[in-house]
Amino acid sequence: MSYVNYYLLSFSLYSMESENRLQVLNNSEIPVKISWRMYNKSKENKPFGVLIDTLTPDHPDHWSFRITNYDGLENPRYFKIEPTILILEPKTLGYVTFSLDRTKEISINHDENNIVNGKAVGIVTALEPAGEYCIRKDGFKMKPAIVKLYSETRHSIQPNLVIRELNNIFQVSASQIYNSQSQCYTETRLFSMCNHLRYPGNISFEINSPFTIKSLRSLRCGIRSGKANIYLFHQDLVEIELQLTIDIKQVYIPKMPTNLLPRKYERMGYLSAVYEDSYFKPKMVATFKMHIDFPILKLSTDYINFGQVVVEETKSINVMLSSYSGPERFVTRSADEVFTISPPDGVVSNRPIPLIISFKPKADEKYLKKIEILTTIPTDVIFLECTSLCNIIKHFPLTIYTFFFLQILSAREKKYN
Repeated sequence: MSYVNYYLLSFSLYSMESENRLQVLNNSEIPVKISWRMYNKSKENKPFGVLIDTLTPDHPDHWSFRITNYDGLENPRYFKIEPTILILEPKTLGYVTFSLDRTKEISINHDENNIVNGKAVGIVTALEPAGEYCIRKDGFKMKPAIVKLYSETRHSIQPNLVIRELNNIFQVSASQIYNSQSQCYTETRLFSMCNHLRYPGNISFEINSPFTIKSLRSLRCGIRSGKANIYLFHQDLVEIELQLTIDIKQVYIPKMPTNLLPRKYERMGYLSAVYEDSYFKPKMVATFKMHIDFPILKLSTDYINFGQVVVEETKSINVMLSSYSGPERFVTRSADEVFTISPPDGVVSNRPIPLIISFKPKADEKYLKKIEILTTIPTDVIFLECTSLCNIIKHFPLTIYTFFFLQILSAREKKYN
């Protein structure tokens, strides 16, 4: 009989050993020969297999077969063993060495986790202790030596990167974009990630628009400008520089809200990574957001009524203007010169400032006009509706003729009194 110390051998990508050595002990009183056959687990699940033994030396006409369990396919030869035939004297030890041919990983069958399972079957043949030829004595009556094999392939690797920053939002002011006077506005930020993948390898990154990868950096590799791949080891810290590119023409300008809801344009980018030899699709590492915040101007009222105002006289009403999105530059514009605004432009923040709306009618008519308050964003405007009724009474300048006329009237009144 033969005795195998280990019945399960595993090949881990994280092990520094590329080979596994197995000790075999012939514990019987006669010499034996172990002829090894290697099988890869296949997708097929056949009910039985046929084992043919033609390995008996010098007796090519002597062969036999038997019905056995289905162990898999012999090709491609991913798992290897040396020697394929091991002869052991009674009570002696021998060794076989298992290794892998990783060039076959592309064509080998693997499970859903890209793990390869195999089996080594050692056909044990008892030999006569002496004689000119090695002949079969017990043949298949002796149980085969079975060694199960398990291998992690390079194609089973998935990146395991953890981003350290909590804030992944690129916050941009719409006014800042338009004030740049460039069609494409760019902004860059640095993010750091820790590599928890234990197997060293080349990791490639990709991210969708409007983001691009500007550079990668690690202590081992230095700065890789314009590159989207880098070789990482376990616990390496990698910095990724992301660039946000905004094409103003492709930005949708949301309407000015009537309430205090946020007014912004959003886009999202997905950063993915993939190991260079992996069968897996790129794995998402993190999401990044772009928020373009647009101004939100708010008036204390959107309608004022000046009531009745004498022609050529001026009446003023104050309204409060505020910007809920932060400091914002504004400009005012009146459709009719009878309505004026002070100040005509300036900077407003979330702390309200007064706007003085003045009305000086020039004719006896009903006025209904809109005052526009604009930001630096094109088509960005809020309106203040102004209305008033005017009296026909008009003040004339006091001339010397008017003075004499008033004096005569006064003298007449005294005479008759």
